[in-house]
Amino acid sequence: MAMFTDIMNLHEHFPAIAGTIALGLLLMLLLTGFLSKQRSRFSRRSSSLPAVPGLPLIGNLLQLKDKKPHQTFTMWAETYGPIYSIRTGASTIVVLNSTNLAKEAMVTKFSSISTRKLSNALKILTADKSMVATSDYNDFHKLVKRYILTGMLGANAQKRHRGHRDTMIENILRHLHTHTQENPLTPVNLRQIFKTEIFSLALKQALGKDVESPIYVAELGTRLSRDEIFEVLVVDPMMGAIEVDWRDFFPYLRWVPNKSLEMKIKRMEMRRQAVMKALIEEQKKRISSGKELNSYLDFLLSEGKTLTEKQLTMLIWEAIIEASDTTLVTTEWVMYELAKNPKYQDHLYREIQNVCGTNKYTEEHLSELPYLSAVFHETLRRHSPVPVIPLRYVHEDTQLGGYDIPAGSEISINIYGCNMDKKQWAEPEEWKPERFLDSKYDPMDLHKTMAFGGGKRICAGSLQAMTISCTAIARFVQDFSWSLKQGEEEDVNTNMPKICNSEQAMPISETERLLAISARLLAIMGAMFDTLTAYERDHFSVGPCSLVSLVLQVLCNCHSEDHVYGKADEILGASFIFGDSLVDAGNNNYLSTLSKANIPPNGIDFKASGGKPTGRFTNGRTIGDIVGEELGQSSYAAPFLAPNTTGKAILNGVNYASGGGGLMNATGRIFVNRLSMDIQIDYFNITWKQLNGLLGASKAREFIMKKAIFSITVGANDFLNNYLFPLLSVGERISESPDVFINHLISNLRGQLTRLYNLDARKFVIGNVGPIGCIPYQKTINQINQDQCVDLPNKLALQYNGRLKDLLTELNENLPGATFVLANVYDLVMELITNYEKYGFKSASKACCGNGGQFQGIIPCGPTSSMCEDRSKYVFWDPYHPSEAANVIIAKQLIDGDTRYISPMNLRHLRDH
Repeated sequence: MAMFTDIMNLHEHFPAIAGTIALGLLLMLLLTGFLSKQRSRFSRRSSSLPAVPGLPLIGNLLQLKDKKPHQTFTMWAETYGPIYSIRTGASTIVVLNSTNLAKEAMVTKFSSISTRKLSNALKILTADKSMVATSDYNDFHKLVKRYILTGMLGANAQKRHRGHRDTMIENILRHLHTHTQENPLTPVNLRQIFKTEIFSLALKQALGKDVESPIYVAELGTRLSRDEIFEVLVVDPMMGAIEVDWRDFFPYLRWVPNKSLEMKIKRMEMRRQAVMKALIEEQKKRISSGKELNSYLDFLLSEGKTLTEKQLTMLIWEAIIEASDTTLVTTEWVMYELAKNPKYQDHLYREIQNVCGTNKYTEEHLSELPYLSAVFHETLRRHSPVPVIPLRYVHEDTQLGGYDIPAGSEISINIYGCNMDKKQWAEPEEWKPERFLDSKYDPMDLHKTMAFGGGKRICAGSLQAMTISCTAIARFVQDFSWSLKQGEEEDVNTNMPKICNSEQAMPISETERLLAISARLLAIMGAMFDTLTAYERDHFSVGPCSLVSLVLQVLCNCHSEDHVYGKADEILGASFIFGDSLVDAGNNNYLSTLSKANIPPNGIDFKASGGKPTGRFTNGRTIGDIVGEELGQSSYAAPFLAPNTTGKAILNGVNYASGGGGLMNATGRIFVNRLSMDIQIDYFNITWKQLNGLLGASKAREFIMKKAIFSITVGANDFLNNYLFPLLSVGERISESPDVFINHLISNLRGQLTRLYNLDARKFVIGNVGPIGCIPYQKTINQINQDQCVDLPNKLALQYNGRLKDLLTELNENLPGATFVLANVYDLVMELITNYEKYGFKSASKACCGNGGQFQGIIPCGPTSSMCEDRSKYVFWDPYHPSEAANVIIAKQLIDGDTRYISPMNLRHLRDH
C-alpha cells in the first residue's frame, strides 16, 4: 500500500513517471503468466536440453550484465556441457560452445537456421538487413555477396587493389620509423596509426579515393573532416550496434516507447546516410565526367542496376565499416603476443629472414611462411575478434547435438568458447603458434578457428583480412624488435576492448632492427647523392668519416613543425569538466529530460548571455566557469552536446557535465535522460580523437597532459536520487548497507579516473560530496529548523568523502605522472552555511528561487517561482544548488586557498605544475 501511496504523491509533480511506474507494475503481473506458458512450451519440446537456471520474467539477463557474454557462456559450458539453453526475457537462446556443434549449425543444419535475428538498433542501422552480413539467406543475399566478392573482396578483385594495400603498409611503416626516431622511449600507439591507414584503404576500395580535405555534407549543413567522417561512419554505428533496448527481450512490449534510444539510433542513422550520400554524390560526379576508377562504387553503378539507392548506399557503407575493425584488432593482438613472448618473435623473424633475406616481405611470400600463418591463426583462436557470432533464428524445427530445437529459438555460437574448449585444444589459455604447425592443419585453412564463420555465410572479407594482417605482421617484425612497456608483462585480456574506437592502446614499444636502419641510411645516401653536382660526385669520398658526416647532416636537417595549438598563454587552464548539475553548462538542453534549467529566471545574472537562461542550474556562473576565468581561459568550456562545440573551440576545454548524472549509470533515472560519468567519459573519448585530428597525435597528447585540468564534481545524485530514494534504487541496492553502496561508488570512480588517465589526462581535481543534508530540499521535506541539517545524508557524504580521499592517495601513488587534487567542498560549503553572515549572506537555509515549504525547497526554480530581492545575499539559488555569490567564494578558495580546502595543491599551482 505504501508503494501505491508513493506513486500517487509522485503523480502530483511528475505524472509521466508515476504513470510509467504504475504501468510497469501491471505489466509485470501480465508478463509473468505469459512467460510461464512460453517456458512450458519450450520444455515440452526439448525436455532434455540442459538449461541454465534464471529468474522469473527476465531469465538469465542479470547473469549477463558484465557485457562479456562469451566468458560467461564458456563458464556455463563447464557445468551444463557444450550445448544448453538460456532465457533473455521472452527469448530462448541455444548456446553452442564446441567447434563440431558450430559447424553443424553453420553447415549441416544451415537451411533451418539461415536467417538473422536483429535488435531494434541493428534493424535501423542496417536499413532492415540491406547488407551482405545481416541479410537473410535469400536471392538478395546471394546477389550482393556475389557483388562484393567480384567487385572488392574476391581473389581477382584483391589483385586489382594490391597497390592500395602496399601504400597502406608503407605509410604505417613510415609512421613507425618516425616514432622510433622522435620518441624512442615512448610506447607506440599502433592502433591509432593502423586505424587511420586502414580507413584510408577502405575509402579507396569502396569509393575510389580517400578523403583528403573536409567535405560539405548538405543535409547536415556543415563540413566534416576525415576524422569526423570516421566517427560518423565507423565509431558511432559500432557503438549503436551494441546499444541495449530492453524491448528486444520483450518483443510484445514494443509498443512501449523508448524515445531516448530511438532518437539516438535514428540520429546516428541520419548522420550516416547524410555523409554517405555526400561521398557517393561526389564520386558520381567524377564518374559522369568520364573518369572511372577501380572502386566498388564504380562496379555497383555498372553491374547493380536493380539496386535501390538505399541498398547501394548500404553496400558501400558495409565495405567501409567492415574493413575498419577486426583486421586492426587481430594485428594488434599479434604484436602484443610477440612482444610478450620474445622467443616466438625471434622464431618468426628468422623464418622471414630465411625466406626474404634483405628484401622486403611481400604478399607472395605468405605461402612460404608457415610459422607466420600459425601466428595469425593462433591469435584468432586465443583472441577471437568476434567472440560471439550474431544471433541466428531457427525458422523450422531442427536438431543440434542430438537435441530437439524448436522453431522460434535463437542460436548463439560462442566462438570464444569453441576456441577455449579443452577437448579440442591442449592448454587453450596459452598462446602457442606451434599448435598450427601440426600436420592435421592446412596452413592456409581459414576455417580452423571459426573466426570467419563457416558454410554459406563465411565472412566475405576473410582473404583480405589474412592478407593485410600477415603482411603487416611480417613487415613490423622485419623492421622492428618489439617489447612490452616495462611493468606491463601481465595478461591484458580482460582490459583490451574489441572495437577500434577505443583508444586504450597496447603497451608495446618498437626498436628499429639494424637491417632496417641500414636500408634507411642507404636510401638517405642515395637521395643525397642524387642532389650532388657532377664535380661533387666525381670527388665524393666514401671513407667512414665522410659517410658518418653526410648521414648526420641529413638526419639533423629535419623539418620542425610549428606549434599548432598556439602560444602557452592562450591555452593555460583548458578545462575538461565532468559532473552533475552543479557544473552543467547546458548539456541537458539537448536531452529529453526532466532535469533542465533552460527556463527563466535561471541565468538571470549570467552576463555572457545577457541574463538569459543557458542551462546552468544557478543564477549566474558555475564554479567551473569561475575557475576557468581565473586560470586564463578566453571563454567558458562549451557543452559537449552543443552543435558549435567543434573545431578549435574544443582547445579551450569542453564541459560534459549533466544534471541528474552520477557515478552509477542508474542514478537519476527519475529524470528519464541524463549523462552518467561513464557516458561523459565516452564523450571525452570523442574529443580526444578530435584533438588528435586538430593537433596531431604527439601534440594532442602534450596538450592534454600539460595544458588541461580535468575537474570532476559528482556523487551527490548517487545518494539523493538513488540510495536515499527507494523507488529508484536498483534491485538489491534497496537493501544494501551504506558500506557496500559506497564501495560500488568508489570502485566505479576508480575505473572512470583510470579511463581518463589512459586517455592522457594527468591533472585532476575531484570535488567531494557537499553537506547534502543542509540543502533547502532536505530541510523542507524533513521539516527541520533553519539552523539544523538532516543527519543521514551528511553522514553518508562524510563516509564517502573519507573513501574518496583514500582513493586519490592510492591513485597519486600508482598512476605515474598524474596529480589528483582533492577539493574539500564539504567543509567549504559547511563553512558558508555555518558562518553565512560573516560572508555577507542573509540566509543559508532558504532558496532564493523556488516553491514549497518554509525554505522554498520543493519545486525547482521556474517562471512561476517566488524569488528573493537580493540574489547575492543567499547561499542557495534554488532547493539544490548554490548561488553565483556562493560559487565565487568556493571557487576562489579552490584556486588560491590552502590545504584545508584544496590539497595537496590549489588549482593555480596545479595549472602550472
